[in-house]
Amino acid sequence: MFRKFTLIWVIMVLPLAVIMFGCGDDEASPSGPIGGPDDTLSAEWDITIQNSGVELTLQEVFFDPVSGNGWIVGNEGLILHTTDRGETWEKQDSGETVTFYSAHFVDENEGWIVGDGGIVIHTADGGTSWEKQNSGAIEQLREVVGEGRNGSSPDQIRDSLLGGTP
Repeated sequence: MFRKFTLIWVIMVLPLAVIMFGCGDDEASPSGPIGGPDDTLSAEWDITIQNSGVELTLQEVFFDPVSGNGWIVGNEGLILHTTDRGETWEKQDSGETVTFYSAHFVDENEGWIVGDGGIVIHTADGGTSWEKQNSGAIEQLREVVGEGRNGSSPDQIRDSLLGGTP
């Protein structure tokens, strides 16, 4: 009985105590933003909480780093767009009611959004209008990626999404 009790203590109680109380002093912990002041990956974040103005689930945000345009996609066909690096957001009409999971733009005008039921929608005018494209998929498309801006061309991304070879 003593052996069984000791084994249970070593296997279950000791690890729990280490998790709860730690096994070192706080002086050894890194300090400062993201790992310490001498860490080359240190960064300080200025976080501002913004209200999206919608009560739907937001799935993903995509920003074009050159133009400052950004898009948020979400449930019920939601697309939000910004032209001022996220200071203000406006709804864009997708014409769809499915959940969108991912957006990718190759520049400030041309982009794709994917979601439930294999949906792919495309814009060539920054989201003023959206055109549904046939992906051939019936399941969720959870992510669309590409390089754009000096990387993959819009034709390569389109071919990749719609079953061609990039």
